Amino acid sequence: MEKISISNNEKNINLYIYKDTNGNTVTDSHSGVCIIMKEELQKRVSTVNTHKGRVLAIELHFKKIHLLIINIYIPANNQKKEQIETCYKQIETLTNSHLSKPNAHIILLGDFNVQPCKQDRKNNTWKARIYSILKMASMVNAIKQHHDRHLPTHAPAATKEFTSAIDHIYTTQNLIDHSYYASTATIDPHLHFNTDHKCLQYTEGTKNYLAFHRLEYADAVLNSSHTSSIQAIETKWTILKKSILAAKAQYILTYNLKTTNRNNTPLPIRQKENMILQIHHALLNFSIKKIIHRMAMENEQSQNTTIDNIPLEKWQAYWNIWPLIRKTLYKANNLFDKIIFNHLPLSITQSNYTQTKRSIKQGLLMAKEIKQAAIAKHDITNINFHILNRNNNLENNQRKMINSLLDRKPRHIRLDRLLIPASDDLNEIILTRDPKLIEQHSIQHFQLLGSPSKEELTQSIKTLLDTQYDCVLEEITNDEILSTFKSLPNHKAPGISGITYEDLKQVHPNIIQYTTDLFNLCLRTSSIPRDWKKALLFPIPKPKEWGSDINNTRPIILLEMLRKCFVKILTTRLHAILSQQHFLQPNNRAGLLGESTYQPLQHLHHAIEMAKKYKKEIWIGVQDLSKAYDRINISLLRLAMERLRIPQTIIELILQMFTDRTNRIILHNDNISDPYQVMQGIDQGEVVSPLLWIIYYDPLFARINSLRELAFTVELQQIKNIWNPAADQKVSYSTTVQSYLDDTTWVAPSLTHMKTLLEISNEFYELANIQINKDKYRLLTNNKLYVGKEIELTLGTELTKVKINKKKEGVRILGVYIDAFNSPSPTLKKLRQTVVLFANTLRRKKLTHNHIIYITNKVLMPILEYRNQFQVFTIEQCNFIMAPIKKLFKQSLHLPRSTPDALIHHYLLPSINNFFYNQMYSHIAMTQLLFNTPLLNPIAMTQMLTTQYEFWLPHFPTHNDLTKLKSTKLVTTFLSKLLIYFNNFNIVFTPIYDTTITGGRTPLLFHIPNITKSDVSSLQNKCLIFLDQIISNDSSFLLTLPEMKQMAQKNWKGAPPNWLKIKMGPQLISKIRNIAGFGNQLRLVIRKPANNSQTRK
Repeated sequence: MEKISISNNEKNINLYIYKDTNGNTVTDSHSGVCIIMKEELQKRVSTVNTHKGRVLAIELHFKKIHLLIINIYIPANNQKKEQIETCYKQIETLTNSHLSKPNAHIILLGDFNVQPCKQDRKNNTWKARIYSILKMASMVNAIKQHHDRHLPTHAPAATKEFTSAIDHIYTTQNLIDHSYYASTATIDPHLHFNTDHKCLQYTEGTKNYLAFHRLEYADAVLNSSHTSSIQAIETKWTILKKSILAAKAQYILTYNLKTTNRNNTPLPIRQKENMILQIHHALLNFSIKKIIHRMAMENEQSQNTTIDNIPLEKWQAYWNIWPLIRKTLYKANNLFDKIIFNHLPLSITQSNYTQTKRSIKQGLLMAKEIKQAAIAKHDITNINFHILNRNNNLENNQRKMINSLLDRKPRHIRLDRLLIPASDDLNEIILTRDPKLIEQHSIQHFQLLGSPSKEELTQSIKTLLDTQYDCVLEEITNDEILSTFKSLPNHKAPGISGITYEDLKQVHPNIIQYTTDLFNLCLRTSSIPRDWKKALLFPIPKPKEWGSDINNTRPIILLEMLRKCFVKILTTRLHAILSQQHFLQPNNRAGLLGESTYQPLQHLHHAIEMAKKYKKEIWIGVQDLSKAYDRINISLLRLAMERLRIPQTIIELILQMFTDRTNRIILHNDNISDPYQVMQGIDQGEVVSPLLWIIYYDPLFARINSLRELAFTVELQQIKNIWNPAADQKVSYSTTVQSYLDDTTWVAPSLTHMKTLLEISNEFYELANIQINKDKYRLLTNNKLYVGKEIELTLGTELTKVKINKKKEGVRILGVYIDAFNSPSPTLKKLRQTVVLFANTLRRKKLTHNHIIYITNKVLMPILEYRNQFQVFTIEQCNFIMAPIKKLFKQSLHLPRSTPDALIHHYLLPSINNFFYNQMYSHIAMTQLLFNTPLLNPIAMTQMLTTQYEFWLPHFPTHNDLTKLKSTKLVTTFLSKLLIYFNNFNIVFTPIYDTTITGGRTPLLFHIPNITKSDVSSLQNKCLIFLDQIISNDSSFLLTLPEMKQMAQKNWKGAPPNWLKIKMGPQLISKIRNIAGFGNQLRLVIRKPANNSQTRK
C-alpha cells in the first residue's frame, strides 16, 4: 500500500494505492492491477487478497455491511487458457465466500477482454464463462442497467474506433438499486500516458453534481431596460431554470429506458416449451382423421378410405416431410439432456406407423415431465432469491420489505379506454378506445370538477380579529431556502420543467442566492412566473376499482418544485401566526402546528361518554365533502382571508397561483393532453392548500359556534364547600361541530337541533358551491326509538334518506371506530379483524421470526394503538386480539402453541411487544396531552370532576385512594378506568386544577364495607361525602337518619338507604370511635353549621 497526497482547491487529500504486481515478469509481463481509495474508505479495509497480478480483492467492513471490491485484468491472449481458468476460479471463490455473509455487497470491475455479445461468446465459449459466474452470483452490469446496451470501451488497433465492450462494472442487486448513474468517459489524450480504452464511471447514491457548477446567465443578463417587475421575474426564472437544467445535463448522463417487457421465464425453459410445441405439431401429422381427410380431398370416392388401403404413391407423398420431422425430434434429445427419441425409422410405412406414433407420444409425455421439473427447480431458485432479498431488505430497505410481506402494490390506471356517454343518447354509456375521445372527455371531467358558483360574492364578511403579519412580509433569507431544500423528500414527481427535489438539494451557493432574489421579488410584487401556473395532472384510482370510469379517479397535480418551495416558506410563516394567535375557530384547526386528529376525536368521544354518563340524548352526523379543494370559490376565499386581516400582498400572491392557470393530463403511454384552463378551485398537491381550506371553511364554524342553544351541552357543579352551596361553580362543556379538513362531524342534543344545524350549513354550502358526498353520510344516535331506522334529512339542496346505525355498529371517523352508545365492541372487533388480516397475509410467506417482529412492532402495533385511542382493554381481551400473530410467531420459532406468552414478550429474547403494555404507554401519552393542551381544557375539567364524583371523594383520586378502590366496580368512565390501570404501574397524575371539597376531614366512602354503585348514588343524592356529616359532634355515636336530615336541613324521602340500614353496624361504630381518637384522648371537633346555612338541593 502506498500513500500519496494531492491538492484540490488548496485542500490536501490523502489517497491510498493498493496494487498487485506479483505476476511473472517473463511470461506475464503485462500483468498488474491496483485500486485507489480515499482515507475515509481506507480506514474500513479489513483484508486484501491478490492473485498473480490479475485479481485484487479488498474487503471493507461498515456497520452491518460487508463490502468486497474486486479489480480484475483477464489476459487478452486466448492461448493462456489455463491462466484464465485459474483467474475465473479465484473470482468464483471470492464471490461465493463473500455472499455467504449477511448484508454482503460486491463491486467487480476491470478488463474482461471478452465481449458479452452473442457472437464473441460463441467463438470464445470457455472464456465467456466469466459472465455465467457473475450471473450465478446474481450480479448485474451497472452500465447496461443505466443504458439500453453495452457501451463500447475499447478501440481495436485495426479500426481505432470504439466498438468493443470488454471493460465492465458488475455489482450485486442491492447496490444497483441505490446507484445514481454509470457510464463511460473518454480519457484526456494530453495526459502522460496513452490508452485505447475508455474510463468507466459509476456513482453510488446521490452525487453532488452541482457542487462546482457556476451560475451561467446564458446571454440573458438583467439590465436597466427591464423596467417591468413581471418581466424581471420571468427573466430571473428563465435563467434559474436553464442554469439548473444545463448543470444537470452536464453532470448527469441521461439514458433511455428499455420499452420491452422482460420475460421472467429463463431461456432453457422457453426453449423446452417451444420444442414441446414442435413435438406436438409432429404428432398431429399421425392423426388418422388428418390423413384420411387429406386423401379424401384428392379422391372423391374415398369415403371408405382407411390406413391400409391408401395407395403407396399417395402415402409416400404425404410423408415427404418425415425427414425434417425426424431431424427435429432428434434435436430434442440434446435440448432435454436425455434420450427421449431413439431408433426412429428412416421413413414412415403402414407397418411402422402405429409404433412410431406411440414412441412420439411417449416422448412428448417425457418432455413435459422434464419441463415441469425444470419449472419447479426455477421456481424454488426464484423463491430463494426473493427470500434472500427480503432478508437483506430487513436491514437495508424496510419499506420494500413491508410492501412485499403485506402485498402492498401501487395501484395505477391506464387511460387507454374510458366509459363515455353515447353521442346519440346521453343516458347510454359506451366504452371507447379512441385516444382523441379519451383526451376530450378527460379534459372535460377535470376542468368542470370545481365549476364556479352561479352567484358571485360581493358582500364582505365582517372582520373578527386584527393582527400583525410583519414576519410574513419579511424578506426571505438564504438560510430559510437552505433549510427548506434540506427538508424536501426524495423520489417525488417533478413539474413540467423536470427539476426535482434531488436537483435542488445539490445546487451551488450561487444558485441559492439567485433563488433568494427571485423569491423576494415575487414576494414584493405579488407576482409569480407564468411557468408556475402550468402543471401536469396525473389521475390515480380511488380505493375502489376504477372500471374505466373517470368518476372513480382523483387528480394529483404535479407542480413546479421551486414554486412548492416558495409556497412552503410562506405557509410556514402563516402557520406560525395562525397557530399562536387563536384567530381560527378552535374546532377548525387541522394542519396547524401542534394540531392532529386527536383533538376532534377527543371532543367526539367526550361528548358520547358524557351523554352515556348523564343519560343525555345525542345525535352525530358524519359528513364528507365531495371534491372539496376543487370546489373552492376564489371570490369567497379572498373574503375569508381578508376577514383574518391577512396582508393584501399575501392575498394577491396566493390568489395569483390559482387564477389564469392551465393543466395538462398525463394519458396512456406517457402522452400529454393539450393544455386546458382550470375553471375553479385550488391544487390538491399544493403545500398551502390545507391551510387555505380551513380559512375558507372558518366563517361557517364561527356562525355555528355563536349559536350556543344548538350545542350539545353538559353542565356540572363544582362543589367548593359541602355546607355552602352558594360557593359552587358551574362547569360546562359544549360542542356542535368538529372538523378535520373536509371530514366534518356534527353533534346535536336532538334530531330537531341536528336539522337546524344542517339547514345553516346548507346555506353556506350553496353559497360556496360545496357538495356533500351523500353516499358517505352516516348518522348515529343513542335514542333507541330511532336506532336502525331511516329518516329524511336535507343534505345540500336535496331531501335524502339516511339510515341510522344500529347499536354496536361502529362508524369509521378519522380512522377510529365509534358508536353513539360508547360501546367497546366495534373497536374490539376491528382490532381483531386487523390482526387476523395481518396474520393471514403473513402466513403464506416464508418468513423468519425477525420479519414477524419487525412487522408486528413497527407496523401492526402503531395501527392498533391509533384505533384504540379511546378504549382500554383487559389483558384477556388484548390476548384475544393478538392471538393469531402470537400463534404465527411461535410457529416461526418452532415453539409449541402452549409456550407461555411471557417468553415471546421477554425483552432478552426475540420477542414481539405486549399489546396490553403498548396500550398503557399510548394512553399515558394521550392523557398527558389531554391535560396539557389549552384547547382541551374544558374536556380536562369535566373529566376530572366526573372522575372525582364517580369515586365520590373530596379530592381528585390519589395513589392510596385508587389502591383501596381498585377491587370495586364503581368506575364506568374512560379516565377512571385508566387511573386504576395506571395506579397498578405506580403512575399517578397530578391534577392541574384544584377540585378539593372542604367541610370535612374523613371521606365517608372508605368506611362503608362492600360499597356498590347504588350506595354511591345514594350518597351523591344526599350530598354526603364526609364521615363528619353522619356522626355526632363529639364523634361518640352515629346519627340517625332524621338527625342527618336535621343537620343537613333536608327532608329526604323514602326508606333508609341500604348503606345506613345494613352496612353501618356496631363494628363500623367502633371503627369510627377509633378514628375519632378516643384511644389517645383526641377528639374530632366538628363545627355545627349556622342556622342561616343554605340548603343543598
